[in-house]
Amino acid sequence: MSTNIQLRVAGALEAALASRAGDTPLSTTVRRDIERLYALYALELARLRFAADEATLIVAALVWANVDDYAVQHGQDAGALVVRLRAMSPTQAMAVADAAERYWHASGDHLDRLRAVGLVR
Repeated sequence: MSTNIQLRVAGALEAALASRAGDTPLSTTVRRDIERLYALYALELARLRFAADEATLIVAALVWANVDDYAVQHGQDAGALVVRLRAMSPTQAMAVADAAERYWHASGDHLDRLRAVGLVR
């Protein structure tokens, strides 16, 4: 299946795409770069190990905006997890954020969804 989308770019993003596209259509460049980014997310997630309770705190934090606040509200200690999250590389942090966002769109029970997005094994 193939889906066509329309995308408007301007400013720095437009310049960044143009500098990478050369004679290649911008749509091809966008597709290639998104494929690279998603592959990078998958690689980074594969290097990380989270327990189910840690992954739960991560996905819940998207709603609460703060892992530690959510943990306190639910009687959990997220101190070690917060230290781990702060120590992540920017790419690892983006991969975890992407997985947590995908969790909310996945189907299945809680643990199946955590596994499906790669936050737990």
